[in-house]
Amino acid sequence: MKRRFATALALLLSFSTVGLADPAPGIYDLPQVVAVQNRAYQVSKELTLQAGYLPSDAFNKGYTIGANYTYFFSDYLGWEILNANYVINSPTNLKGDLLDCCQVQVENVGFGGVLDYMQW
Repeated sequence: MKRRFATALALLLSFSTVGLADPAPGIYDLPQVVAVQNRAYQVSKELTLQAGYLPSDAFNKGYTIGANYTYFFSDYLGWEILNANYVINSPTNLKGDLLDCCQVQVENVGFGGVLDYMQW
């Protein structure tokens, strides 16, 4: 059965042809507009401020603030020299909800009994 299918598929593919259409004459004869001019401002250094939201886990969420500094060698080539972000941790109400609802006490089981979360 598979052999018949493969033979039929090979026959169908061997009889297929590729049709190429010629474009209408004069359709690509329009002049191309090219603007060549100097830029008004050359970017050499850039300082960017950032803000974000980082849901670390079910017990912590974080709000991030940061900045980065980029130096441009040319219009197309740059180097991001510095990128620093700080995370302000905000615990969720999950521990309290588990204690109220199910009488379950949650313990921190991270390194040294401290639940670890990202700061930088």
